[in-house]
Amino acid sequence: MFRSVIKEEIQVPAHIDYLGELRNFVTKAGKKYGFSDSIINAFKLSIDEAATNIIKHAYRDWSGNIKMRVIIRKNSMTVVLIDNGKYFDPAQVNDPDLKRYVEIGKKGGLGIFIIRKMIDEIDYRRTEEGNELRLTKYRKDGTTKKKKLPTPSLPASLKTRYWTIASSLLTALVIIVYGYFFFHRSHVIFTDFVRTEKPIAELMTKQVLEDGETDLNLFYVEPQVRTLLKNRDYVYRVIVTDAGNNVIYSTDEAKISTIFNLPPQKKIVENGLVLYQDKDGKEIYSFVNDVIYELTGMKVGTVYYEFEKRYLSDRIWQLRFRDLQFALIILLFGYVSIFILVYFILNPFRKLANWIKELGSGDVKDEIDFEANDEVGEIAKAFSEITDRYWDSQKNLAEQERIQKEMQLAQDIQHTLLPAEVPKLEGYEISSFYEAAKEVGGDYFDFIEVDKDTLGIVVADVSGKGVPGSLIMTMIRTALRTEARSLKSASEVLARVNDFVVNDMKKGMFVTLFYVIIDSRRRRINYASAGHNPMILYRKSTNKTYYLNPRGFPVGLSLPDANLFKKSIDSDTIQLAEDDILILYTDGITEAMNPRRELFGEERFLKAIREYGHLSTEEFITKIKQEIRTFTEGHEQNDDITLVAIKEKSSPEKIELKRAQRAHKLILQGKNIRDACEECGVTVYAYYNKYKKIFEEEGVDAFEIDEAIAVEAKHLSIEEKTKIYDIIKKHPEYGAKRISEELNTEQYGFTVISENKIYDELVRSRLNTRQLREAFIARAGKKRRIKPPGTPMLTLDGKVIISKDYQNLPEETEPAPPPEAEKTEKVEGKEEVPVSAEEQPQALS
Repeated sequence: MFRSVIKEEIQVPAHIDYLGELRNFVTKAGKKYGFSDSIINAFKLSIDEAATNIIKHAYRDWSGNIKMRVIIRKNSMTVVLIDNGKYFDPAQVNDPDLKRYVEIGKKGGLGIFIIRKMIDEIDYRRTEEGNELRLTKYRKDGTTKKKKLPTPSLPASLKTRYWTIASSLLTALVIIVYGYFFFHRSHVIFTDFVRTEKPIAELMTKQVLEDGETDLNLFYVEPQVRTLLKNRDYVYRVIVTDAGNNVIYSTDEAKISTIFNLPPQKKIVENGLVLYQDKDGKEIYSFVNDVIYELTGMKVGTVYYEFEKRYLSDRIWQLRFRDLQFALIILLFGYVSIFILVYFILNPFRKLANWIKELGSGDVKDEIDFEANDEVGEIAKAFSEITDRYWDSQKNLAEQERIQKEMQLAQDIQHTLLPAEVPKLEGYEISSFYEAAKEVGGDYFDFIEVDKDTLGIVVADVSGKGVPGSLIMTMIRTALRTEARSLKSASEVLARVNDFVVNDMKKGMFVTLFYVIIDSRRRRINYASAGHNPMILYRKSTNKTYYLNPRGFPVGLSLPDANLFKKSIDSDTIQLAEDDILILYTDGITEAMNPRRELFGEERFLKAIREYGHLSTEEFITKIKQEIRTFTEGHEQNDDITLVAIKEKSSPEKIELKRAQRAHKLILQGKNIRDACEECGVTVYAYYNKYKKIFEEEGVDAFEIDEAIAVEAKHLSIEEKTKIYDIIKKHPEYGAKRISEELNTEQYGFTVISENKIYDELVRSRLNTRQLREAFIARAGKKRRIKPPGTPMLTLDGKVIISKDYQNLPEETEPAPPPEAEKTEKVEGKEEVPVSAEEQPQALS
């Protein structure tokens, strides 16, 4: 029958100083309810690792408490660690490559791996109390890990299994005990050796000097030494020297009348005991004692009482061999005893297992005759009921299998369409990540070889999931791979793709795409957007972020004008600086949801980009995945997630310079100049005009970046836009000129932006007149801050504002109003005029 579950709990602050209290609590609970030391020790180690991770990671940014609940069942002990910090599921962590850890000498990072090895069951979930980590350990003679029951059968012999387990544990225990004595014997023997022989050495030192004499003499020393060495054949030798280190007596006659000194490489083991190596290569323990004439306190000689180290080693190995014999005897009797015990305990279960096998096959309908009050009989009845229900459930299995096969087929098709690996591109580092919300998703990404030096990268989101989304994705892939070859205009490619698929798209469905063309030779990036999320550029060197999103309609829409898509879509070209990182993504990232239905959001995404943007693209994507999974807390998602990261590994100057250097080497080897330049990817003109003289004079080793396509020259960062919008909120009457002047003040960090760039931004945002700006402020209402549409919310100093922290932010200092507001403004002869929607079509998202 059922037994009551025992629960005990403790709560401590989440601090390293309180780990001892958690360990002690588990130890007391385990011993109180009769759990073995091995189980208790496993919990102590696991709790130490788990609680440390909670303190360092879950409570990384704030403080809190850790509640530990111990649940005692008949055959198991469960420890639940509860925290209200950051969610982190340990099941998402892969086992480490231990061989790699050894090669690189990495320390730490094995906490979760250790817990998995020590604990039988691990479960992590988000509950009303907080994040719960459940660690379960079973008794040796109790129930093992729970397993799903596909069919009511027990294929393995319980007697064999438990005999093997118990024997293995006994063997491990004997090995541990034997190992302890194995290493402990050396200490015991050495201690006994010093305790026995040191007094002999001291006595010998006292007796070698005759009473009343001030010098040592052979005729007195020899009989005294021989008397003390009686029945001590294991002594290597005794050497007695006078004050001048002349040997006056030695059991080794070859040493007599010679000079004897210990070698300088000697090792002092303890006071009076030295270990050294003699000329024959033997390691010698030597008790060294000075002979002192008591009346004057002067040293008159030295006694060396010596033993071969091999003598101690032989004694140690004799005892170890005896211990091994004793251990083998214990193992033999233990194996036999375990076999007999297991047989008598598990024989009834063997009968039950045989009956369950027959019952599972459907051949037996009658219950086996077990005692009604017997636990085994209760199990038999339960399995009988389970089997009846199991056969009933098979009626709908055929239909479920058919549907599953269709979904599996669609999933296999989709996976074959996605790239198996990321191509290599000179000067760039590229990584990707894809995760479908259902068996078959609606996101798509691909890498397309435009030519040998140019790579196209596309990220797309289909307005639909499952099989329909997969079919549309197939059409898009075919169209892109057909139209993108040798075409280096991203907007032209998307226009051709739209023409390719628009007539075959189901009404109401469309696709948003962002297409990037990377020219590794010219170090240019051309891109266009078909209503997709903006591409994000993060420049670590200036800590600025650019949201790049040219206008364009989604692919597949039935527009009133057949040429409207081509007319409206724009493309742009930029050049990256070294260590810049570009991020292409789908809204599955920003719309990832946790159990409280909170969105991951653009702010958290930007914060993660800034935090990890300095890493390699592979490490960057790993960190982003961890951030998303930590936020969602294991909650099932409704949208696919796609992410592609591109990093500039080398500046354009360095790439072209390396190519020119390679060409120069080929030319020096006798190759034709034109052929060498063509082979290395550098123009003859560039070689002659930029590098030939440099190589000859060993002068400057770089060249200028093309400022015309630099990001700063064409776009404002979101940090700069935030400041502009803050001024618009406070002073909608300001035009481009006054905004430029206001930016160059202390409140806005003396930001310098030209009047023309501000005006262009106002035109793009449809805020180029006072009336439009005032209407925009009115729509924003009483919000303390407004932000550029489609970008994260920032403070004026560029810090990310997470929505839940928004209400706690201090008010910005309001500057004094100007004496007289500007009513009109001109920029290079252009007067502010409203811009209609037709003149400035916006990208759809």
